[in-house]
This record gives sequence, structure tokens and C-alpha cells, in this order.
Amino acid sequence: MIADVRPGIYGARGKLRTGGVLGDLFGVKHTGSAPVSEKTGSIKGILGRSPVNLKRRTLFVNPNLSITTGKALGKAGDTPICIVNQTGRGRAVLLNFTMWSYAKLAVHEGNDDAVAFFRTLFAEAGATPPLGLEDSAGRRHRNIEAMRWRTGHGTQVIALHGPTLGTWPEPNGGTPDPPPEPFSRGLDTGVPVVVRFAEPRYVHELRTGRHSDGLTRTFKTSATAFTATLLVASSRPFHAPILSVVTDSARRGQALGIRVAIPGHVANECSRSRPLIRGGKNPRLVQDQPYRTGRTSRVENADCVERTRGQGEKSRQPICLRHGPDRECSDQMKRSETVSAEM
Repeated sequence: MIADVRPGIYGARGKLRTGGVLGDLFGVKHTGSAPVSEKTGSIKGILGRSPVNLKRRTLFVNPNLSITTGKALGKAGDTPICIVNQTGRGRAVLLNFTMWSYAKLAVHEGNDDAVAFFRTLFAEAGATPPLGLEDSAGRRHRNIEAMRWRTGHGTQVIALHGPTLGTWPEPNGGTPDPPPEPFSRGLDTGVPVVVRFAEPRYVHELRTGRHSDGLTRTFKTSATAFTATLLVASSRPFHAPILSVVTDSARRGQALGIRVAIPGHVANECSRSRPLIRGGKNPRLVQDQPYRTGRTSRVENADCVERTRGQGEKSRQPICLRHGPDRECSDQMKRSETVSAEM
């Protein structure tokens, strides 16, 4: 267990508790409330089986704290920091400094000892990163964040974006030009990024269509300031959808029936379809709309679809592609323009 500062000394409504309630867990004793104190501190020692070494830096600490059964790996002035307490079959670690006073790990020119400290701390807790971002020289990339969403078994959507808020002097959140490192070459200039996965994955890059040649642990791409790079990483191979026309003919103003089959597709996973050609004087593709399908789907629509909730369910939710999911469509449109899933 890891805590930053003052755990358990305030109640749910912010009322001060006498002595706190987690002192025994962290091996410390709180001696009352006091304003944070700005002090220079460092950390050096052995955490579990790993050495830690945090160089001297200014931190805001809680001075009203003393050690009982814990062991401090560092001090800020005369205040103990990084207090480790053996409890049960594990350890509880109280940093005793505020995270907002800690080094900004996204700052491009920052020291790596601040990152190494937390990597060691998390590794000793059994938490390892599922992926890493490196520059072209193999160094840790900074100021680029990877956000992940799980979609189905063994498949994730990954968004690479940066720079992070607080790494440029814009009090109102404006867009700097040029942006901070590593995007200093301009807003529209991509920065090389190597994504390193903990386990081999099939990787596909949205927008560009680039993909890995089979399973890989590394994938080379680029990131542009304030524009997300979207990747799909999966433990299974990707299969292109197969489209087939289910009607003998098509006339202007009428719907064209199209069957979409995805080889190896698992029922009730998200698919995306853009089969919609609106007839009339100026035929055009209308907006994409994600929905859940089974292994095959039949599409007959122009502006409105219905989303099937799941296998065997008869209820459908109408979605107007022109106006969004919160707008109702006419009964005529609902009857003639639908998406149905064959389970």
C-alpha cells in the first residue's frame, strides 16, 4: 500500500481526527495538524530487494509526524520521508510529501531519478507498465501520454497524445506555438515514437492504415502536438470485413442492402460500419456510427440505424446518424432503414 501524505487523519467531511486512524498501518504517529513545510530532501536505501536513490530536491512535507515501527529511507530537513513499514505479508509506504511538489515527470529536461524512484516503488508492489514509449534513441519519451481502452478480449485502443497540461506557461490553457518539447518543431510536425509492449501484439494504426507484420513487441509511429495517434493492439490477428450486396439491383432513392461479414469476429464486440450512401440528386456517404453486432450484419439504411443490444434480445435503440442518439426519428425511417445482426 502506498500513500502520499496525511492518510486517515481527516474524516469524510474534512473534520480532523485525533491522531488519525492509519498510524499503525504505516508505522507512524501524527501529532496534530500543521501547514505543510517546504524543505529540501532526498531518499536513499533499499526498498524490498531494490535500491532507490532520489536526489536532493525541494518537497512540501507534513512536519507533524514521528516514526513508531516504520523505517524512513530519507529525510527532508528533520522530517522523515519514504517511510516503509512491514505489515502482515507486505509493506505499507508513506511518502510524507505532496505529489504536487514532486518533480514534473513530463518535463522534457527533467532528471530520470524521479521516474526511477516510482518505477521501483511500483515494481516492488507488483505493478509493471503494460507498454512504454521511447524516442528514436531508445530513451524514455517525455510529455507524451498513452491512454488505453479495452474493447473485447485481448484488444485495446491506445491514444498517444501530448503535450500534457502544465508543461507550458499558459495560465488559461491556450495552445502554444511552438509547443514544448518534444514538439518544439511545430504544431504539425510529427515526433517519432516507438511503442514497446510487454507482450507481443498485432498492431494497427487508425487513420493511416499502417500495421505490424504479425506479432511484435515494438511498433514505430509518430505523435503530433494536441492530436491523438490512435492504435489498436490485439493478441489476435485482425481481419478485414467482407462486403457483399444482398439485393439484385439498386435505384436512386432506394436503400442498397449490404452484408458485412468479419472473419473470426466474436459476437457482441464493437464493430464500425460506413455503408451508408444517401440517394437523391447528390448521393453522399453519411456519418459513421459504431454499433454492436454479431458475426454478420445486414445494413439497409440512409440516415437512421437501430442498435441491437445483445444476442437474442429483441429490443433495439434507434440512433439518428444525422442528429445523434438523443434525437427521435420518424416511424417511417425506423421501419425502412435499420441495421440487423444475425447471431
